[in-house]
Amino acid sequence: MRHDQRMARRTAVQPAGRPVSSAGQGRNLSTIRERAQAHGYTVSDRGRVSAAILATYDAAP
Repeated sequence: MRHDQRMARRTAVQPAGRPVSSAGQGRNLSTIRERAQAHGYTVSDRGRVSAAILATYDAAP
């Protein structure tokens, strides 16, 4: 298979629009950021929240 054929096949499979990350679905990321910052984690006000912080939040009682 030629390189240009592989590239065409990859782009044809991608969904239209922006890809959706499953990490933030159904979660209030503002609350997660606030709690992480209150517990000493460094979290930006915008953008992606790390998987480690999400896992810590999910494990909290």
